[in-house]
Amino acid sequence: MHPVRALVVSASLAFLPAGQFVLADVIVHQVESRPAENPTTGYAPIDFAGSTIQPGTGNFVGITFNALANTTNTFSPHAATVGGNYYGVGTVAHPFVNSAYIDEVDNFLNNVVKTQTISSSSAPAPGRVAPVGVNVRVSNHSYIASYPTLASDQDAVRRMDYLINRDQLVFVAAAATSVVGSTQPNAYLPWSARNSLAVRGDDSVLLFNPGLTPPGKTHADLWGTGLNGDNTGSYVTGAVSGYAAALIGQSQLLGPTFSPAGHEQVVRSLLMTGADKTAVSANNGAWSNQTANHLSVGLGAGKVRYNTSLDILNAGPRAIASVAASSIGSATASATTKGWAYGTSVNGDQAIVVYAPNGIDDVTATLNWNVTQPDVGSNINSLPTATIFPDLNLELRPVTPNGGGFTVGAAIADPGLQSASTGANSDNIEHLYSTNDLPGGYYAFIIHGDASKTVPYGFSYNITPVPEPTGLVLLVLGAAPLLRRRRRA
Repeated sequence: MHPVRALVVSASLAFLPAGQFVLADVIVHQVESRPAENPTTGYAPIDFAGSTIQPGTGNFVGITFNALANTTNTFSPHAATVGGNYYGVGTVAHPFVNSAYIDEVDNFLNNVVKTQTISSSSAPAPGRVAPVGVNVRVSNHSYIASYPTLASDQDAVRRMDYLINRDQLVFVAAAATSVVGSTQPNAYLPWSARNSLAVRGDDSVLLFNPGLTPPGKTHADLWGTGLNGDNTGSYVTGAVSGYAAALIGQSQLLGPTFSPAGHEQVVRSLLMTGADKTAVSANNGAWSNQTANHLSVGLGAGKVRYNTSLDILNAGPRAIASVAASSIGSATASATTKGWAYGTSVNGDQAIVVYAPNGIDDVTATLNWNVTQPDVGSNINSLPTATIFPDLNLELRPVTPNGGGFTVGAAIADPGLQSASTGANSDNIEHLYSTNDLPGGYYAFIIHGDASKTVPYGFSYNITPVPEPTGLVLLVLGAAPLLRRRRRA
């Protein structure tokens, strides 16, 4: 079995703003294709000038750059612009990022992912995205690529999923299948890796037509706009990678109680739950519910909103309770309208209980977990039949207090509050979204586990409660004497 060379298609982009000092130590990774301006050696946001390590200056001050490919004449305008959106001065990530490892697409796919022409039950395992001992947390991929055969693309997806899961990466990739004017076949790498966060820009340059043939994921997860007015997918992907790095940095800054929020499953969940479904993409239209798990094929969970995702993180972790025979034996309900959890699904069902005294106006929640391949000694089994794909489901149900716990009520007759992407529609994301009002009371987000598989997951929710009626009552009472006085005048 031999690796095959990737056909790389990329879009070129622009620049960014002004800054701060390091608050944490998030290490990031950036993979770039070689640009038209420097097609032989260019791939990096800086010129490494013959050295594997260079200190950042100007827009990248305070960041140490590490070359993972060649070291001479490495500067790429495209990579610099992506880096500016990712961790440049003035971005939310800049205060948290201290090191960036930079790689080139062909080197990454062939020598790190180690894509094979034929999958096997004992194939070479992917390498590391950085030297052993370097804990990279976020990996950005502002390019699209494909191999000559679908079999190689499928092998690459399974290997990337294994790599993301093993190294606990937030792996952010541009969701595009082609560039306007290109005559090349659709490209599905790396965005269709199931453990990736597939991000779409708001532009008319990068097209997204997944159809029925992607080797893995078949939809975008988020869309957004660039930080400096250019909304091309490459820039937006860099910006979302920066949001992920900042959330991880914030989880470190807030201490041990919040550190589980830095897991890649939770970060993906926070970003998807925080997304805005009411925002309309100038080039790609309005969000609509198109999949079994309530996502838009082209716009995912909606437009990324970092501040909302940060609010959900800052709201804190929620307790996870076990569910058995429609009974939650012991649980504390949270009256907080947002929050997150990092847990492990083992066979049965679990619940996060919330209390909405005045009712619920709308609700969004996301459950994320990883798909992977089994280890075979120092190798992996990369066959599709060996894929470890846990089948989790998510729903919101009413619950009633019962002693120190709760009794789980019947399913709510609202499809948006049930997400079960199983069978042919299997996905490792379950997403709830509903704007239908619910009455005041106790509710539980129920995570239905896979009877045969154990898997860590990230969960988050964001509820808009029905407003307190108190202010309205006081307003009416306060106005009554005024009306009476007017009658006496």
